Amino acid sequence: MGFAQLTHRRAAGALVISPGSSHPFLLILDRHGRWTLPKGHLEPGESPVDAAVREVQEETGIYAVMVQRLPQVRYRFWESGLLIRKEVIYYLALAHRGSLKPDRSEVKDARWVGRDDPRWQCIYENLQQVRHRGHRLARRWLNERT
Repeated sequence: MGFAQLTHRRAAGALVISPGSSHPFLLILDRHGRWTLPKGHLEPGESPVDAAVREVQEETGIYAVMVQRLPQVRYRFWESGLLIRKEVIYYLALAHRGSLKPDRSEVKDARWVGRDDPRWQCIYENLQQVRHRGHRLARRWLNERT
């Protein structure tokens, strides 16, 4: 009986908000057909903040400024016979410029949604803590009452 090879990967992403909008939260539809947050791998020598900015822009066309760290997510999966242990660092981010243009080679779709949009019910379970913490912190920029 052999042992599985374990590989570590790091990624970064963001819960992007657009203050002043009635649909202030940015979601993407990933290649697996699940609504989620923009994220992607860190390039060699790249910081998590820089990776999050790059991935949001590549996937959605939105340039965002990272403003606060959110909970990170860890999970494992199998790929080509390797056990991958992945760590994803998330940030709360403010949309700064750009227009929503999903890169169809990266994602199936991207949408601005409200807090109560049903798409939130479809996100991955391990992102619920990121979502809840991000929504609480977003109130500062969205001028919401608690």
